[in-house]
Amino acid sequence: MAHTLWHDALNLLLPVLFLFLATVSWALIVFQLPGNWGVLLLALLYGWYEGFHAMAWWVLLMGLAMASTGELLEWLAGDYINDYMEMFERIERCDLVVLARLD
Repeated sequence: MAHTLWHDALNLLLPVLFLFLATVSWALIVFQLPGNWGVLLLALLYGWYEGFHAMAWWVLLMGLAMASTGELLEWLAGDYINDYMEMFERIERCDLVVLARLD
């Protein structure tokens, strides 16, 4: 009897805990923390707990693909912005040299 009550309570609380932690992980993305990987890890753990009936393997693979694509795009955007800022710094240095020669 106690085992059934404990199991029923866990089956009720685990999805609620999963949704709460997934929401916290999504909120972490705003602060540029790795929330996507947290959601993916939570989905994997929840799938493992419930036997991968509600959380199918293809859902986890799609999550992995989307998180990896997001990381790649973030890296490319950071690299592009860095190159863009270096270009403006070079232009600024050239302007200072020209202005110094005009004096």
